[in-house]
Amino acid sequence: MLQEPYLVPVPAIFNFKVRKGAKQICVECSWPGLGWVEIKVHSPTKVYTEGDMQVTEGTSISVGPVTTGYQSYKRCVASIPAPQTDETWRLELSLAGIAEYQLNIEVS
Repeated sequence: MLQEPYLVPVPAIFNFKVRKGAKQICVECSWPGLGWVEIKVHSPTKVYTEGDMQVTEGTSISVGPVTTGYQSYKRCVASIPAPQTDETWRLELSLAGIAEYQLNIEVS
């Protein structure tokens, strides 16, 4: 009997700037294939988990005569209290079954 391998999440951490007066953080991660990602955003005073954010997930499937390809994405949007000064925040990704990915962080 074949079993799927157990996927152990691999963390990735990135720092980014949040400007004074910003009200929203949007993080989008896209990758080829399947797999999954969990997104957390760390401010100086709070950790925003996916339960605190609006989450959208999707998969595009391209079908050809010989192969089928998958492109997956996850987008998380957090409403934040406007910082009084520019701050450095941290993005934490927990990735499973994802070898390469594209990451976009928008601060507005």
